[in-house]
Amino acid sequence: MLKPRFDQDPFPGKPKILFIGMAQSSHTQSWIDLLAGQEFNVRLFSMPKGVPPADWQVKTYVHAPSRGKDSEFRKHRFSGAKGTIGFYLEKVARRTSLGLTAAPDLWLARVITKWRPDIIHVIGLFDDQGGIFYLQTRRKFKLEKHGHLVIQLRGGSDMELRRHDPEQRAIIRQALMECEKIICDNRANIRYAVDLGIPADRFASIVPVPGSGGMELSDPSPAMTAPSKRERMILWPKAYECQWSKALPVLEAIRTAWGKVPPFEIHMLAVTPDVHEWYLAMPEEIRRHCHISQRIPQQEVFSLLKQARIMVAPSLVDGVPNTLYEAMAFGAMPIVSPLATITPLVRQDENVLFARNLYPDEIAAALVRALEDDALVDRAARNNLRLVEKIANRQTIRKQVANFYNNLLSQSPTRSWPNSP
Repeated sequence: MLKPRFDQDPFPGKPKILFIGMAQSSHTQSWIDLLAGQEFNVRLFSMPKGVPPADWQVKTYVHAPSRGKDSEFRKHRFSGAKGTIGFYLEKVARRTSLGLTAAPDLWLARVITKWRPDIIHVIGLFDDQGGIFYLQTRRKFKLEKHGHLVIQLRGGSDMELRRHDPEQRAIIRQALMECEKIICDNRANIRYAVDLGIPADRFASIVPVPGSGGMELSDPSPAMTAPSKRERMILWPKAYECQWSKALPVLEAIRTAWGKVPPFEIHMLAVTPDVHEWYLAMPEEIRRHCHISQRIPQQEVFSLLKQARIMVAPSLVDGVPNTLYEAMAFGAMPIVSPLATITPLVRQDENVLFARNLYPDEIAAALVRALEDDALVDRAARNNLRLVEKIANRQTIRKQVANFYNNLLSQSPTRSWPNSP
């Protein structure tokens, strides 16, 4: 029996949704997986640098060259045996100043006009996430009227700082005025958009909604180990320096807290080379209790959260971080920053401990308290499980998202299609 081809839709005649975003992002994958098994024909157009996991069974357009034929779930921009014209062109593009700069957007335009998706959903605006790339392609190939456009803003990074820059404000405003619906994970983005002149009803009725699509809570085990009974373990899932969060204050906080309480274990994830160099300057006594990892599969992160007493993730700019929902679901005490996107959802001492990212003494104090106060961490775990079931239950969100896409199609006029570029 022949295997299905990439171009064969599993649900002929049912709505087609083309996602555009970072294929390597677990949050992109998690959102798209909300539609698994439902009657939608789903594909992802990966941004040029992104490659999804080999076992992720969602049809994905991938820019990385393939050494074989396209599969049921992957279509490559260049494919075929090594030495074919595709590999030759890719090799030339890497070694010359000419490159193939037009190829990704031309390929995207051809995908849209050939497959004819009913909905085009871009995940993130800036930072190689898909939105600006698609909007430029849309204008260049005159695709403005073809496919219902949904823009999903990324947490706080898309708007929190850029809204203060006149040039960036204009880009954001134009993008949000072009789309039919906006999705985001916090209400602050609604206020920012309204300040830019975007109608509030442009936001989808499901907003705010977790960017990953929420947590799977079909079996919230009542036998989950209470945080006070767990090992003295801290999970730091974002041990890297970037514009949106700083790692060095957390390292200093760990150093400060170390002598005030008995030894504890620290799992540091997504450690970047610069942070690793600073980590090596920590006292050897602390380093013996540290466990360093690069990026690991999401299920391994969940496994660590089930064992951790504390999840520490201070930041300068954020939406509602998915790490917060994850910690809440698995009972780890969250230490996060009191940002405008977070404070409406959770309370100090009831759900989280707040600590500003640039203040290592605040982070250290929160770490010490969470390590010492058994009643606090157990009470927060009970409160957080109820809260995450209310606002981030993936089963509920799955139905809401499916209804959102269906309603978008039923309430909007049918689109026409141009000839392929």
